[in-house]
Amino acid sequence: MKVTREIKVTSIVLFMILFLYLTLQPMLGQEKEDVQWIAEPQFDEAWNFHEGVALVKYGVAYGYIDEKGKWIAKPQFDNAEGFYEGLARVQQGGKWGYIDRKGKWIAKPQFDDASIFFENMAAVQQGGKWGFIDKKGKWLIKPQFDYAEDFSEGLACVKQDGKYGYIDRDGKWIAVPQFDDAWNFHEGVARVQQGGKWGYIKNPLRAGEIEKSFEAAGMLIGTVESIEGKTVIVALKDINKQVNLGQKLCLYSGENMIIMRANFPMMTVIQCNVVSGSIKDIKAGIKVYAYREEKK
Repeated sequence: MKVTREIKVTSIVLFMILFLYLTLQPMLGQEKEDVQWIAEPQFDEAWNFHEGVALVKYGVAYGYIDEKGKWIAKPQFDNAEGFYEGLARVQQGGKWGYIDRKGKWIAKPQFDDASIFFENMAAVQQGGKWGFIDKKGKWLIKPQFDYAEDFSEGLACVKQDGKYGYIDRDGKWIAVPQFDDAWNFHEGVARVQQGGKWGYIKNPLRAGEIEKSFEAAGMLIGTVESIEGKTVIVALKDINKQVNLGQKLCLYSGENMIIMRANFPMMTVIQCNVVSGSIKDIKAGIKVYAYREEKK
């Protein structure tokens, strides 16, 4: 009897183990199937997707893949950065150049240093001096500065003879070199240093001039459709142009810049909250632009 009971207990335990295995196996299998690989683990380093393209490092070289995991530019670069305004800066043979999203050169490696594109222009260094090129790789402002920053709100901070000043898109001085240090314009003002002390200057460009610069850079997102309480509804100009959750946007009401944050991007409209300025100054029909974060 005792042996019979032990056999029964053993049988019950085995049955329970088998039951649990058969019950849990599909769940475990389903968990594994839930992982949908775009590109299986193969890269030595990888960065986030930006503008539909991701920078990856494969061995000692850098390349780019699309959202299907396919190469748009096979590993061939000594150094590289992500895409901005449709172009990426890459280094090859000790020199910097630019490629488009098809992996084609728009400016072959020729620069000693280079920045990313902002407002349709990029600061590049050649022969020890900095200037600016367009998206075809042609000089817009020839190398003449000791240092240059990206364009921001229609102006660029540049250094000449040990002092910083600001130029417009034509290379004309808007503020002659006079500052010991200076930053790009951000929300209509720039912080500058003079005599060991810091202060702020206002962007001297009119709102219309800055908007022209934004539009030339393809930064137009859409227009204000309506204001509902504390929420601004923006109608997208191009539904294929992605706006991310939390992304900053801007508009001009007269000469005043208003900064908003995208809280609920949808297919054709975006719900935004104002983070700088007054919602009372916003009216339907005002153009809305992508806005960049502060960068020196």
